[in-house]
Amino acid sequence: MTRLTQGLKKRSPYPVQQTRCLSKLLKCPICEHSFTPRSRAGSGENKYRIINGKRAYSWYCMSRINNMRDCTSSMSINDEKAQTVIWGLIKNELISSANLSDEERQAAIERINSRIANIDNDYANFQNQIDAMNRRIAKAYEAYMDAPESIKSIAKDKYFETTDKCQTEIIQCTNKLEDLQKQKDRCLEELNFYQKPINPIDIISEAEADETVMRKLFLELIERIYPYPVSPGALVFEVHSKNGIYNVLLDANQRGDKRISRYIKGSLAY
Repeated sequence: MTRLTQGLKKRSPYPVQQTRCLSKLLKCPICEHSFTPRSRAGSGENKYRIINGKRAYSWYCMSRINNMRDCTSSMSINDEKAQTVIWGLIKNELISSANLSDEERQAAIERINSRIANIDNDYANFQNQIDAMNRRIAKAYEAYMDAPESIKSIAKDKYFETTDKCQTEIIQCTNKLEDLQKQKDRCLEELNFYQKPINPIDIISEAEADETVMRKLFLELIERIYPYPVSPGALVFEVHSKNGIYNVLLDANQRGDKRISRYIKGSLAY
């Protein structure tokens, strides 16, 4: 196993979590780490708690538990209730506001294409750096192999020194390429959203019938979400959306199937 593959494997020490609508969007306001969903314990013979026929989840910041960062967060967020109020924001505010005029839609498409072009340019630069590092390694190896016996050991040490340094830079550049690809994927999702005609009623109906479609809408319209406790059983989500910042109240004390989603745009929250 090369140093490069060793370095890449170290980036994923924990098992992959099940993807949910809020996955990778819900961020710890203290350490910025993504929250992790965990199944809620059941009672009696039921290992897991079931709500409306589905396994129930809660969200936690696991960075302190996993010894990754110093974080004091002890927040536990009910997944079903959190998803309900965020979905309320999306379908009542973000989807309708995305129903733009042709001129506004074209302007949004041009902005996204500009971001994609910048990402492609950065991607090419990092790829060129990787190619340059590989050439340096090859050149150092060639110098080592062609070196006379009198300086062979020196050339060997120089080759290993160059290899270690270049492989470290290759790992860093490779990680940058992965991050850039994720950014581009999100831009392409957003581009797809603005390129197709929007009928809010059809979109909402399709999403509520298929959670995979709903998850795509969450990713297309929301960048990140920070939860802030305000009182026992209540917190405010600071939602960073494509249309600006919204503050959404989650009152976990509400009961029943119908829950009220209260929100206000960040520019109006004083």
